[in-house]
Amino acid sequence: MGPSIPLRAAEGAAAGQQARRLQRGDSAAVGKPSVQRGADHDPAARRRLRRELYHPEGIYPDGAAAAGATTKLVHLYDYTYKGCISCFECKRLGGKNYGQCAVKDELRPLLAEAAAADALIIGTPVYFGAETGETRSFMERLLFPYLTYTPGYASIFPRKIPTALIYDMNVPEAAIVERQYDSFIERARGFMERTFGACEVLTATDTYQFDDYSKYLCTVWDADAKAKRRAEVFPQDLAKASALGERLAAGVPQA
Repeated sequence: MGPSIPLRAAEGAAAGQQARRLQRGDSAAVGKPSVQRGADHDPAARRRLRRELYHPEGIYPDGAAAAGATTKLVHLYDYTYKGCISCFECKRLGGKNYGQCAVKDELRPLLAEAAAADALIIGTPVYFGAETGETRSFMERLLFPYLTYTPGYASIFPRKIPTALIYDMNVPEAAIVERQYDSFIERARGFMERTFGACEVLTATDTYQFDDYSKYLCTVWDADAKAKRRAEVFPQDLAKASALGERLAAGVPQA
């Protein structure tokens, strides 16, 4: 899929162009109205995400733009960074990095942009029953500085902003419960909600991975069934993604 964090950028058609560039990990956020989103994946996942979550015309950027938002996409795989290193400088009372990640690398400016965004969307494919490692590392660095070691792990993020998590996966929808994907998705959603005030989830399942299944050792899937689902369900995924972008840009919670 593609990701999301608070970044300011493209308006209107430009948002569609950014979506077309979705490739590995990305982040985005929606704001004043400005929208940012993020996603993370390797080249193959990036192609799948672009098809399933971020339509070539930039479906959820267009939804956000319809609500008057500006958007920016961030591809996490374009950055060199690590996950949380447990230095705890973000927790040191009176410290210069209290409430913010102290690690100085390419992710640091991105985290500052995320903190300034009016909305945030993080998109990721599911690898081995969880978000990708790049997405996980980003979320560690994004969320931990704001969550305090106090009863209830209260957040010190200074505002309430709408956020969303988008997951795409090649397994059928029933597998979300059968394989307990719902547990890790709800856990991540809960951390986002605790930190920022609200978070909704969008999933795209049974995705179309290859342009030509005959070129890959992939006998577990029925290529014709995959193509049929893409033709029939893909438009629904696009409509949901567009509505999500418009909803977050307008600051309207999911009904």
